[in-house]
Amino acid sequence: MGAVFPARRAIFYARGVTIDTTSGDPLPKAVSGQDIVSVAEVRVDTKLVHYTVGGTGPTVLFLHGWGLGHHAYRGGLRRLAQLGFHVVAPALPGFGGTPDLEPGNRTFVGYARWLTRFVKSTDIAPTIIVGHSFGAGVGIRVLADNPGYAQALVLINSVGGAWRNDGAGEKPMAERPMWDWGRAIPVDVVGLLGSAGSMLPSVFQDLVPNVLRNPFGVAKVGRLARNADLVAALRTVAERRVPITVVHSDRDGVIPQSSFDSLCAAAKVEGRTVRGIHSWPLTNPALFATLVAEAAAPLRGRAAVSA
Repeated sequence: MGAVFPARRAIFYARGVTIDTTSGDPLPKAVSGQDIVSVAEVRVDTKLVHYTVGGTGPTVLFLHGWGLGHHAYRGGLRRLAQLGFHVVAPALPGFGGTPDLEPGNRTFVGYARWLTRFVKSTDIAPTIIVGHSFGAGVGIRVLADNPGYAQALVLINSVGGAWRNDGAGEKPMAERPMWDWGRAIPVDVVGLLGSAGSMLPSVFQDLVPNVLRNPFGVAKVGRLARNADLVAALRTVAERRVPITVVHSDRDGVIPQSSFDSLCAAAKVEGRTVRGIHSWPLTNPALFATLVAEAAAPLRGRAAVSA
């Protein structure tokens, strides 16, 4: 089935979904009638914001990755709604038509503050915050800056860790050369195009308009994600005993293994590894939903079930 990284529980998938059963907990079964997600809109700071919403149950606040939006993750969000969760997934500023933040607020702190205003505008109370890539970094920051804001955090292929550890200490991601980034990202894009299947229209629905509508804003947020150092912030969240799940994939060239390792160390948890590229939540929405449901199971007050 592939390599298992030392000292980490592994959850691997091939064509189907193979769930790690070492936890002993089943995952929630799909509930009929909760399989519809839709796009809603709300005003935040007087500006219109679109977001995906659906389902009933504990609220999962999902934060998308760089260059994308809530549409690209529709399959996984729909699956979570089927599993008995209330999913809310905004288009973050600068993406999906949501107006960009002012230049001085285009930081992880600025995004976290915007997110709290979005949450207030939609009148939700997040049970668990789930973020992919750049969105995971925003999730770290919002919980570091707002104690008790959510009961758990799930980080999927998150930005914010170290670039590498050469034995003399960790080197921040900001020191990673551009050529190394440039080598990794096309591989992930090719992998996504080759395996997204029916999700491709949703991916393009986010990616193409974002690049055409706001190319400079997308580039600036990319620089923010590239230089992120959120290890100390995640350590703060962990010290408050917030349950944290850290997930990585074995073919992620965008976020290196050393970054994953540093985030696991900061969170004081064993990470989880899946087979896939950086964008695996888009290509395997069933596994994405199952992982989130498993992380949320202790918060539901009852056992969970498999998707």
